[in-house]
Amino acid sequence: MNLSLKKLLKFITIATLTSSIMFVGTPNQQTGFNFVGAAFSQEEAAAPERKTRRTPTMRQAAFRKLEKAQIATDEGRNQDALEELEDLRTMRNTNSYELAMMWNLKAAILYGMEDIPGAINGFEQVLLQEDLPLGFEDNIRYQLAQLHFMQEDYQKTLDLLEQWLKFQPNPPVSAYNFKGQAHYALNQYQEALVPFLKAVEVTETKGEKIPESLYLFLRVIYFELKNYPKVRDYLELLLKYYPKASYWLQLASIYSEMDMEAEQLASMEVAYKQGFLDKDNYLTNMAQLYLYNEVPIKAAWVMEKGYEDGFFEEVKSSNYETFSQAYILAKEFEKAISPLEKAAEMSDDGKLYVRLASVYLELDDSPSAIEATKDALKKGDLDREDQAYLSLGMAYYNNDQLSEARDAFREARKDKRSRKVAANWIKFLTGEMDRRKALLAASRE
Repeated sequence: MNLSLKKLLKFITIATLTSSIMFVGTPNQQTGFNFVGAAFSQEEAAAPERKTRRTPTMRQAAFRKLEKAQIATDEGRNQDALEELEDLRTMRNTNSYELAMMWNLKAAILYGMEDIPGAINGFEQVLLQEDLPLGFEDNIRYQLAQLHFMQEDYQKTLDLLEQWLKFQPNPPVSAYNFKGQAHYALNQYQEALVPFLKAVEVTETKGEKIPESLYLFLRVIYFELKNYPKVRDYLELLLKYYPKASYWLQLASIYSEMDMEAEQLASMEVAYKQGFLDKDNYLTNMAQLYLYNEVPIKAAWVMEKGYEDGFFEEVKSSNYETFSQAYILAKEFEKAISPLEKAAEMSDDGKLYVRLASVYLELDDSPSAIEATKDALKKGDLDREDQAYLSLGMAYYNNDQLSEARDAFREARKDKRSRKVAANWIKFLTGEMDRRKALLAASRE
């Protein structure tokens, strides 16, 4: 099989290997924006070496303002809520804790109004207040990291996460996943490996199932690092726990990158037998792989069954071409005609008609070969028009049309690449025509 086909068999491109990665969301969807109840949710998780703080007491008047703002928010009256919070901000002797709660709720309201920069500013104002509860401060910093991620400021996201992680003795898996995503977004693949692998370790320690998204990130990172054995390992894990057709195709492609052709074919055959190859491009890839491994009849069977099962709903010249090529290489010339005719009709040039003519010649169907070659020349844009005329001349000769054959060879002779062959044919045909003419004359005497 030629080199171009081998290149074609690397059908899963970098785009395909990376396209199924998507950001799976920030680690904590429970933002804790409500100022009542959840503010101290992380207090117990604070690192032991941190000193506790003496937080100012919230006054009743401040609490009522916050409560009114919260009620207005719940009722969809965001502007009224913001006005209540502004009243609280301008109250006399407002302490740091009251201001922190005011900015926290304001940030939450602005977030709900899709004002992300405003929400970021609000949370940053919270962190400027003194003597905040440790867990509350940590929670705000984490939320800020989430918002900066949404704004695609990934370096700021990482800076905030690093500050947050310093005081977390047992960070959740989601936090490692979050950090890995930020590094990945910055194309810092080596750095992204550390938190993602830590997420795997923590998940396994808990006896939980590794999420598909985590395997996907590790797969694509190792691909970017050109560590194909690791890509293979994670694809095998994806197939074990989350079997999909695309993973079989990607595994076959990685085996191709590693020059493991037998494994490449085996992985595709497994996918085919399990019914995962249920799209036209999957089936044509399978057929092309069989062609490369010089098993054309299996390639033909794959294409034939694909058409029978209705997987080739979109009519494509390339699919019919692959189908016909498989039968041609399998020496099943009669079966190659129908798909090759369809491919030739749909093609923008006459090249496939030349191939069709050669199939007809193999079947000793000279009249059909003549018509196919004429169609090829009419459609044009041939690589070698002279060769088409050579084929046409031979088809005419086989059909005992010597004059037409000589005319075809005269056209071929115009190209210096075919001049010698064409001249020999012209000489032979001229002699044959003279011989027949002499015989005819002698028979009349």
